[in-house]
This record gives sequence, C-alpha cells and structure tokens, in this order.
Amino acid sequence: MATAASGEEGLDLARRLKPSLITLDIMMPGMDGFDFVLALRQHQENQSIPIIVVTAKDLTDEDHRRLDGGVQYVIARAHSRRMSC
Repeated sequence: MATAASGEEGLDLARRLKPSLITLDIMMPGMDGFDFVLALRQHQENQSIPIIVVTAKDLTDEDHRRLDGGVQYVIARAHSRRMSC
C-alpha cells in the first residue's frame, strides 16, 4: 500500500506503481480530487484502475456529474437533517 499527501504525488505514485485500486479524497492540497481523476484518466494505461472516493465534502449534483464515469463509488459523509413537524 502506498499513500500520497497531495494529488500531484498521487498521480506520480499511480503512474509508477500501477495500483489495483485507488481511494481518493476530493479535498487535497494543491490538485483536488476532481483534477486528479481527470489527469489520471487522460492516460490509456490508467483507464482501468478503479477509484473509490471517500470524502467529508458535501458533494453537489455538479460534483457528482464531474465524477461520473471516472470513479466507481462515492462514499460521502452522511447528513443529519432536521424535519419540522
């Protein structure tokens, strides 16, 4: 297992190690997770690496659209909502 502290470092590791799975947070220093997925998927040899996003970021519909087709799963923080009666 390898760990990266930034998106740029993660890209470098992915290109060198060819992992069988990547877990990714959207919120990273420098390059965010959206840009990471875009950059990784630009190379044919990285197309088949599954990516699971695990994040505490409140993902919008637009965020989900940006990830669509680039990641296999998104695990986001659960929201507690108050209901008024």
